[in-house]
Amino acid sequence: MNILKPIKYSKYMQKGSDGRWTNVIQTVSHLKNLVIAYEEIHALPGLLTPAIDHETISGISQQRLIEISQSLQDGSFRFKPMRRVWI
Repeated sequence: MNILKPIKYSKYMQKGSDGRWTNVIQTVSHLKNLVIAYEEIHALPGLLTPAIDHETISGISQQRLIEISQSLQDGSFRFKPMRRVWI
């Protein structure tokens, strides 16, 4: 599995002279890339385990991916808080 393959050769991402990549968010936020990434990982074991908000990755709808794409593009995306569970 290589979820980075669809964006690896993106015409939008460029490597600067300092070795840093530019336009990464623009590439990752494309709905096409989010859908491809979701399709690659949604059936993996362990992803059905609910997070602290009781949401699982299998419960993500196309509308939610659209919302994530838009919030990444406009800079309003924020990760949800997480907690560590010691086993």
